Amino acid sequence: MKVRESKYFSCFFIKKKSFFIIELKEEAEEMSEKEYKKEILANIELMKKLRPKKYLYDFSLVYYNPAGPDIQQWLVENSFKVTNEFVEKQAIVSSSSLLMQVSARQTLDDDDSFFTQRRIFKNREEAEKWLFE
Repeated sequence: MKVRESKYFSCFFIKKKSFFIIELKEEAEEMSEKEYKKEILANIELMKKLRPKKYLYDFSLVYYNPAGPDIQQWLVENSFKVTNEFVEKQAIVSSSSLLMQVSARQTLDDDDSFFTQRRIFKNREEAEKWLFE
């Protein structure tokens, strides 16, 4: 069931599986840092209400707009530390852009709390399989 839609994101929640999905749209390449933070905070507020156990973050359609060091640290402090309270497993589906893949890896590496199992995948099928094994 779709629970949130914006110019840049679509969010879905499957209650029976306690599964939250965030899909970035191609338009996300045009987001400013301010818009990105606003969108992420809105998604986090929704997740705090729904408290999913499984979480898929799919940015496979986005080829540019990597998170620099400041955004990476902001994500750790404002997203991961919140979702670690209830998310047990998080899968990230990366785009084919090497720059985006490196950005995602660095962001995960910056998180020292790491209570949640997290992995990066090249496709959604593998990610969902891992989430539910």
